[in-house]
Amino acid sequence: MEKAKASGKYANNMGAVRYYLAMCVITAHFNLVYGTDFAMPTSSYNAVGGFFALSGFLVYKSWLSSGGIRPYLLRRARRILPPYLFIVLLCAFGLVAFSTLSWKEYFFNIDWLKYVVSNAVFLNFLEPELPGVFQSLPVHAVNGSLWTIKIEVLLYISIPIFSAIIAMLHKKRGNSLRNVVWTVVGIYVMSMAYRLCFSHLYLTTDKEIYNILSRQVFGQLMYFYTGVLIYFVHDFFMKHRIGIAIIVLLIVLTASNMPYYEIIISPLVVSTATLLFSFAGNFGFLQKLNVNNVSYDMYLYHMPILLVSLQCGWFEGCSAIARLSLITCAVTAVSCFSWFAIGKRFLYR
Repeated sequence: MEKAKASGKYANNMGAVRYYLAMCVITAHFNLVYGTDFAMPTSSYNAVGGFFALSGFLVYKSWLSSGGIRPYLLRRARRILPPYLFIVLLCAFGLVAFSTLSWKEYFFNIDWLKYVVSNAVFLNFLEPELPGVFQSLPVHAVNGSLWTIKIEVLLYISIPIFSAIIAMLHKKRGNSLRNVVWTVVGIYVMSMAYRLCFSHLYLTTDKEIYNILSRQVFGQLMYFYTGVLIYFVHDFFMKHRIGIAIIVLLIVLTASNMPYYEIIISPLVVSTATLLFSFAGNFGFLQKLNVNNVSYDMYLYHMPILLVSLQCGWFEGCSAIARLSLITCAVTAVSCFSWFAIGKRFLYR
C-alpha cells in the first residue's frame, strides 16, 4: 500500500484552482487594507485550507517518489525557502524607505533584528512589524500571510512520520487500505478536537491568543490529510466524483443547520471540493496553468504590495475594482520575476 499511487490517467486543473485560491486570499486582504467589501465564494481561511488539501495530495506523491527523507526534504526546501527568504529580506531592507525612522534608527533597532530572525525561522507571530513601517495604515504587520508557511513546513515534516506509522501498521496487520483510512480518521478527529478546544477558549475568554492557536498546525491537519487520503483512493474518488460532488453540495446547502459546521465538517468539505474542481475535466487550456505556476509567489508578495500601494497612494483616482485589478497585475508581475529569477532556478538546478 505504501507504494500505491494515484492514477496518472486523469488530467488535472490544479494550476487554475491554485490561482483561484490565491485570488480569494488577495481579495480578502484587499478588503482589509482598503476597507472594501468585494465578496468571493471562498473565504480566505478556507482558501488557505484548500491550499493545504492540495499540498497533502501532491506532497505525499512527492514523498513516495523521492527515494528517502533527505531528498524529499531537500526538494521541499528548494521550493519553499528561496522566495520566502527573499521576501523577508526584501521587506527588511527595502521598507526602510517607508519608515518614519532614520535609516540608522531603523537598522540599529532591536525590533528590526527580531523581525529578520523571527521570520527567517518561520515565527512571524513573534515580530510581524518593522520599526516605523506602515504605522499610519489599518494594518501594521508587514506580511501577515507568512503565518501559514511554518504550518506548511511542519505538515511536510509530518509526512515521513505518517508514512512510518502506516508501514508499522502494515507490518502488524497486513497491507490494507483500512490502515490508511483509520489513521487519517484518527488524525482528523485529533485535529478537530484541537480546534474545538481552542475555539471554545477563545469564545469564552475573548483572548486572541486562543484564536491564533486554533489556526496552528494541529488545526490544519484536517485539510492536509484529507488531501493525502484522496491521493490513496484517487481511482475510487474519480469513479464516484459526481456522487461525491452531489453529497458535498447537499452538505453546503444544509450547513446552517449543522452545529459546529465550520470546525467539524467544513475542512472535509473544502478539501474534497478543492480536489473535485482540480480534477473537474480535461480542459487543456487550464492544464497549461500548471506549468510555471506562480500562485505561491503571489501568496508571498501580495500583502506588502497592497500596503505599499496604499502608503504611496497608487491608483488613487481609480475605482475600487480597477485598483484591485491593477494591484493584482502588479502582484502577478513581481511573482513571475520571483519564480523565474529565484524559485525555478533553485528548484530545478
